[in-house]
Amino acid sequence: MSRVSAGLEKDMVVTLTAARTLTAEDSSKTFLLSAAAGFAVTLPALENGLTFKFIVGTKIVSNQYTVVAPTTNMYGTIAAPSASASVTAMISASATAQKKITIGTNAVLGDVVEVFSTGSKWLLTGVTAANTGVVFATT
Repeated sequence: MSRVSAGLEKDMVVTLTAARTLTAEDSSKTFLLSAAAGFAVTLPALENGLTFKFIVGTKIVSNQYTVVAPTTNMYGTIAAPSASASVTAMISASATAQKKITIGTNAVLGDVVEVFSTGSKWLLTGVTAANTGVVFATT
């Protein structure tokens, strides 16, 4: 298996500082969320195999980062510390379809969310170091 050139690897990491609507051509990229006031990122229409990774690159001091699906069809889990102990709990959206992921002011640098399209729904997984750093919403 050959290695991808260093230049191409760099192109796979995008620093975002403002709202953006992603396209299928953005698939497989890692997005560093990098604005203290947060912003929204809108996912493209469902297409089998699309993948996106979002990492908190700048601490949010106001508002929030949101990752929004065009329709209510996100399912998945986020690993987060428990509110009452230093035990990891799963905050899950698996039972009910969700429309958006909110990464709020409690999120810390390095919190991460990955989304994958099956063609009919978005599946997601992630990790946050704060109990309410990443949450799901239907609207």
